[in-house]
Amino acid sequence: MKTHWTERSTENFLSRITFDFIAQLEEKMESIPLTQSELAEKLNVTEGRVSQILNNRSNLTLKNIIKYARALGMKVAVVAYEDGDPDNTRGLVNSEIFSICWEKQGKPADYFSLEEPAQRNDAEISNVRTSPKFATEPVEQVANIRLSVDYIREVKPTVTKMKAEANRVVNQIATSENRSENNAVSFVAAA
Repeated sequence: MKTHWTERSTENFLSRITFDFIAQLEEKMESIPLTQSELAEKLNVTEGRVSQILNNRSNLTLKNIIKYARALGMKVAVVAYEDGDPDNTRGLVNSEIFSICWEKQGKPADYFSLEEPAQRNDAEISNVRTSPKFATEPVEQVANIRLSVDYIREVKPTVTKMKAEANRVVNQIATSENRSENNAVSFVAAA
């Protein structure tokens, strides 16, 4: 099975990641617009240093990644992920994919802010709730809370629809009662 070029060495893998990051910075600089000179001023470094970072990706450290992103009003997330490709035959997922998915989810700040929770089935939820070790360790507590929040989010639309239907029925009854009262008043007035 043929592997992706990034699998040949850690340096290749790093090169792909840093290239992707620099492309994001350059795109942001073009959209603002902001020159390398102006970025250097924001970072309190020379324009030559900015050029070194943008053109020689081996100069990037996690600290520099954060500094440059923050200088452009951006944030950084380091994401390790599994994509069903343990041999790396397809290469890395581009940052744009993560960005698009994040935007489609409503730009959540954390797991609890997701617009559409991960699908959980009732058996999975009840297994967690009936587990003998339910909420005995902090990691399990967080997992159980997340499952409960997901369950609530899945049930909430149904409850909301039921409340809306109940309100509609109550309004219908109230309208019918008003009509009955009005008909009775009309009948009395006509007599």
